[in-house]
Amino acid sequence: MGIQDLVGQVLDGKYSIQREIGRGGMGAVYYAVHMGTKRPVAVKVIVPQFMAHEEFVERFKREAEASGRLHHPNVVDVTDFGFAETGEGRVAYLVMEFLEGCTLGEILKEEKTLSLSWTVDILEQVCLAVAEAHKQGVIHRDLKPDNIWLEPNQRGGYTVKVLDFGIAKLENPTVEYTAEIPASAIPRLEEKIPTTYIVPLATDPTEVAPTDPNATGFETFIESRNTGIPKPQSSLTMAMAPAATDRRSPVTDEASFYERSTAEITRVGAIMGTPLYMSPEQCRGERPGFTSDVYSLGVIAYQMLSGKTPFAGEHFSVIANHLQTKPPRLRGRRIPRKVKRVIHAALEKEPLKRPDTAEIFSSQLRAHSEGIFGIIRRSLSIYTESFSKIIWFSLLLYFPTILLAGLTFVLSVLQFNGSFSNSVLAMAYTVTQSLIKHTNIAASTIAETLVGAAVAWTVVQYIDAPLRSYKVSRAIRAVAGKWKHFLWILPLRVLIGLFIQGDLPGLPIGLMFLFSFFDSLLFWMVPCVVMMESFGGLRIFRRSWQLTGRVIWTVLAATLLNQFIFMILGGSIVIILYNLTAFFSQQFLPSVAELPIDDFNRLIEGLGLFALKFVGAIVLPFFGVITALAYLKARHAGGESMERLFDTFRNAEVLQSNWQRRMRNVREI
Repeated sequence: MGIQDLVGQVLDGKYSIQREIGRGGMGAVYYAVHMGTKRPVAVKVIVPQFMAHEEFVERFKREAEASGRLHHPNVVDVTDFGFAETGEGRVAYLVMEFLEGCTLGEILKEEKTLSLSWTVDILEQVCLAVAEAHKQGVIHRDLKPDNIWLEPNQRGGYTVKVLDFGIAKLENPTVEYTAEIPASAIPRLEEKIPTTYIVPLATDPTEVAPTDPNATGFETFIESRNTGIPKPQSSLTMAMAPAATDRRSPVTDEASFYERSTAEITRVGAIMGTPLYMSPEQCRGERPGFTSDVYSLGVIAYQMLSGKTPFAGEHFSVIANHLQTKPPRLRGRRIPRKVKRVIHAALEKEPLKRPDTAEIFSSQLRAHSEGIFGIIRRSLSIYTESFSKIIWFSLLLYFPTILLAGLTFVLSVLQFNGSFSNSVLAMAYTVTQSLIKHTNIAASTIAETLVGAAVAWTVVQYIDAPLRSYKVSRAIRAVAGKWKHFLWILPLRVLIGLFIQGDLPGLPIGLMFLFSFFDSLLFWMVPCVVMMESFGGLRIFRRSWQLTGRVIWTVLAATLLNQFIFMILGGSIVIILYNLTAFFSQQFLPSVAELPIDDFNRLIEGLGLFALKFVGAIVLPFFGVITALAYLKARHAGGESMERLFDTFRNAEVLQSNWQRRMRNVREI
């Protein structure tokens, strides 16, 4: 029976075969319609003459089992698997969702390279799928551009789907997953490479090739010399034929087929994969761990950014290079050095030296690909969307400073009008002004810290549950819940602020700016750590400095931007007030215009301070958003799990909407 003969038939009484999508050496993929729901689907079929080869059918069954374990937006949805009788014999079939679009391999064939932003976006979705597979105990083992599908999402982007779990290794499901190959089990690279027998396989039914059947890659069968060279039964079945010493019978009974262990087809010493993307442990014929997929992701990332894989050439040469040769330095325009470092870390020969999980690899790529300007763009988006809510909390905390600034101006006017003419009142005026100034410094420091804490809480909520309504009262409760930490952090910050800006030290403007800069740098991440993590005491500062060190250039740029903007704002406000006061005083208060410049400056000082505090209440939440995003970037850069952070956030936040609880329950199923 030819595979084209299925067109027009109804397979297994359920699927009306409409047309052929692509074919391989042992089967084909069809566009079909489910008879009951009229839903379009894609159906993979193994033709009858290959049903006698157990490994082929076992691979098919394993793809169904591996995909059936997974329910994720970035994994192709497999809905059915079974056997069907046709006029010419029995076939095995696999049914999956029908996708529009094309593979990443097709895109790279024409475009050669992709921009860093698109590379990170695509790989981030791939890593989400791979991470979910690993949690379910599924190791893909054949990640490559041809198994990554891009479907337009009608919003200017693409939904990525990971395909073909046909040679996936199934392990016991686990939530915590790390590299499982101990260092002692990794051979030294200078040891002799095992003799291999590599047989190119043109195509198979799980690799669709609409135009060029030879473009789908190769499968490699590797046997050490002491286990014997496999003797293929035919030119089409070389790669998956059993070894000469393996006398397994063809599949004749469906029940016995389901009872077989997938371990037989993934035995040590016999590996399938695509040589260009295989990990060293796959090339050695060892049992692959989760970091084997991370290695393949590193190869894909390398290719997307440079236009070529790390190694190319004859298959034996490629495998030898995977085992022994350090990948060439990744070259490409506008690729940050740290991004290259992450990709090369994924390409380490020893599994334990690679990122432990696909999620960590993705997080590090995202963190190091996004600079200060990317964070500013995201901050503007979050700030403008949340402005109407967070501004009230900011104004509430800054109200004491605004009130004190207004009081300073009132006292200046009274002093100008001669209300403090005698020596006693003049001394009282001086003491009061100094007290108000230092109280204002303390109130401003407290407001700045608490606003940063509240905004950090808001940003994490925005990212975790963007549809949730935000209320000022919740932010207040969240900050109040951390009062034990703030009880000693705030006095410390106030003392530092008084030292920098107070009258007692009398620091010149240059030193005040320098010390303020270092103060901001040292306390940059503290509000985020207090709100989002469970550290206490001095560990808060150690953790804050650890995170700051990971993204030091981003923090330095943001700190300088903060200082620069407030200098510009302060200078602009003073100039505007100076000119306005001068204009109105000439028109209505000639005596003010005749004041010496020092007295005039003292008169408008309180008014300028009032205006500056009001503007600060509006602008500082924006820098709070930048700080929160820098905090998340630092966690990404360290390969820390965002899911754990969000779990901590959800557990700490008692008040949750009903729909949030339902979504959380779905995630935990």
